[in-house]
Amino acid sequence: MQIHLNNNANPVAPPGSPKTPSRAAPQAPVESAPFAASQALNGSLAQLPAVRPEVVEKAKRLLLDSNYPPEEAIRKISNLLAINLSSQPDA
Repeated sequence: MQIHLNNNANPVAPPGSPKTPSRAAPQAPVESAPFAASQALNGSLAQLPAVRPEVVEKAKRLLLDSNYPPEEAIRKISNLLAINLSSQPDA
């Protein structure tokens, strides 16, 4: 068996060697489209309340319900988890 060393294949330049010019980072294209739509969206989002009281009330009711989540939903979720668990390769 013969081993041929290729000492010239150093992918990292040794310290102190002249640097090769690097390519300039690609510049994002400048868009000239107006941003009125995004500004309107930001304005709408700013007007939304941080907490929606009706959703908080619904969550409180569901917490008190001993039948929530329904058994059917739990069964379906557990089946999905089992399928995903069994399809993963052994680590």
